[in-house]
Amino acid sequence: MGEEDGEKKFKLPYRSKLTERIAPGQTLIVKGKTLDDAKKFDIGLHRDSPDYSGGDIPLNISIRFDKGKV
Repeated sequence: MGEEDGEKKFKLPYRSKLTERIAPGQTLIVKGKTLDDAKKFDIGLHRDSPDYSGGDIPLNISIRFDKGKV
């Protein structure tokens, strides 16, 4: 993780654990910037897997700039 122009830079893929469970009615805000030439990015919320194997993703958001799709 580094800092440039007051912005934090994280190693990708960025992985972190929430400190509390998400409950109905709560909002999770994810903020970030992509590179100018980025074609896509994904946000996957895993449920249990500490190894991030991908078999436990109850919510996956896939943004495709190159196809104009979310």
